[in-house]
Amino acid sequence: MRLTILSLPVFAAAAFVLAGCSQETNTPEKENDSRVPVRVSSNIEVSRAVNNAWEENDAIGIFMLNNGAVDTYSNVEYITPETNGAFAPKNQVIYLPVDGTARDFVAYYPYQSSMANDIYSIDLTNQADQSAIDFMTSDKANGEYSKVVDIDKTSPEVNFRFYHCLSKLRLNIKTGAGFAGDNSELAGMTVKLTNQQTIGTYNVLTGDAVTITPGSNTIELLTAANGQSAEAIVFPSNDYTGMQFEFHVPNHKPYIWELSKSTATKFEEGKSYIYNITINKTEVIVNSTIENWVDGNGAGETGSAE
Repeated sequence: MRLTILSLPVFAAAAFVLAGCSQETNTPEKENDSRVPVRVSSNIEVSRAVNNAWEENDAIGIFMLNNGAVDTYSNVEYITPETNGAFAPKNQVIYLPVDGTARDFVAYYPYQSSMANDIYSIDLTNQADQSAIDFMTSDKANGEYSKVVDIDKTSPEVNFRFYHCLSKLRLNIKTGAGFAGDNSELAGMTVKLTNQQTIGTYNVLTGDAVTITPGSNTIELLTAANGQSAEAIVFPSNDYTGMQFEFHVPNHKPYIWELSKSTATKFEEGKSYIYNITINKTEVIVNSTIENWVDGNGAGETGSAE
């Protein structure tokens, strides 16, 4: 996903260590005591999509590189069996060269088992599992592209920093004038966002930018059963042209709010946009604040739509 926009984020550190154990059958090569496994730790430079923490069995993919090309280890899966941030190789351990030469590393999340030419596929059509589409990579440092470089067996620690490459939307919703006043009428509501691009790709080795397939789709946000909250992960955008929230309250006409009324002008990489929504019988009132990730639309905004 990558537009190259990056603001300094609110740091949410999550350290983890990838254990040097493996379920592979021992071979003479593996019994060589001179082989040193990498030890990987990470600070997530911006918070995770779900509860700001790693989830049980979250998986990342790791590549070992030599002069920019994959060397021996390509898209190796490491998982966290618990929620404490400790990761372990699922099937294969990454070892550093026994001759002491250095290697570079890149990683991404969430793990994708099948890649053609190291191209990660992104599909935001289905918003039901937010953690499954919260694409992060480890290839940025202080706003500039970089890999974890020059790691050898004398110093095998690899310190990854993961960055969100997409944009996060969070909606807090309540009823206002003309409704019962207890938010009960929101139960079963669906929320949609129009004019969205939903398909993209990312080269995990070059880390240049997300390539987004043009489109103008309507996505359905992940909405709570009681209708009082909704969220989505979307591609960064150049502007809000044609974008509007549609609130489909049961037994009511859709309530509409156009994003062109927002004080922000576009969705930016790694930023979270928080909308506090009041649905009145005659209009929608929007009061926006920023939480988590990186500020996306300033200190707040108001708006209304009929």
